[in-house]
This record gives sequence, C-alpha cells and structure tokens, in this order.
Amino acid sequence: MTGTVESIGLRKSRPRLDSGELVVLANRTVESRWTRLSSSAKASTDQ
Repeated sequence: MTGTVESIGLRKSRPRLDSGELVVLANRTVESRWTRLSSSAKASTDQ
C-alpha cells in the first residue's frame, strides 16, 4: 500500500492510497506492519 497519510489520531490512522481511496486503519494494526520507504537522496542529506 502506498499513498499519503491524511491524519493520525489516538486510535486510527487514515492514509489516502495512490488510487484516491481513503482507508481507515486501527493504529495497533499500522504499528505492527508499517514500513518506511525513503529515497537514497533524502537519506544522504539527513546525515
């Protein structure tokens, strides 16, 4: 799943998928499965 985070609440997160669909997920589900994708250009400037 790729997209943009619309909001993060105490109990639920709402990402909007690249297809435009808004998904509501329980934070406990997100925390157990999350993955961060970063570009190598961004990673090299953070150091």
